[in-house]
Amino acid sequence: MVECWYRAMRKSTKILAAAVVVAMAGIFVSGRDVFWELIAGPADLGRVDFATLERPPTPNHYLACPEGLCVNAQLDLASPVYSRSAMQLQVIAREACSDEPGLEMVASNPELFQDRYVQRTTIMRFPDTISVRFVEMEGNTASLAIYSRSQIGRSDLGVNKERVQRWLSLLDKSVGIRTD
Repeated sequence: MVECWYRAMRKSTKILAAAVVVAMAGIFVSGRDVFWELIAGPADLGRVDFATLERPPTPNHYLACPEGLCVNAQLDLASPVYSRSAMQLQVIAREACSDEPGLEMVASNPELFQDRYVQRTTIMRFPDTISVRFVEMEGNTASLAIYSRSQIGRSDLGVNKERVQRWLSLLDKSVGIRTD
């Protein structure tokens, strides 16, 4: 009986090892981007409607939003207000974040002042989708909503939080004027 169990475990271990080898070969043959798309679907997770956004229970996302916009979602951070129009803020933000490694703009909606990006990690090329909406505020000021979310994995090890805070810091340096 023990010998039968032992043979079954050895066979299962061999099958698992073979599956890992095949998966690793798939990564190298097809390229990491294609491999992740085959495993998890398109890298771009799609458009976000900030007014109706409801966040999933997993911790692999981060949201900064101006007061009153993301009414259905728990905020991680209240977005600052800048002494610029939404259009000006969008142009400045695009330039400020243009040097981010692995960043690609995948969509833009000029009517909503909304952009969407995919950013991939350097080594494993895990894709994250970042949605940014620039919002006109009172008195010729503007703010922005940023929602950064990971496609793969339950935890992001703080990557999305770091990204949103880094982008806001880059924007602060580029704009130089906040109304707080």
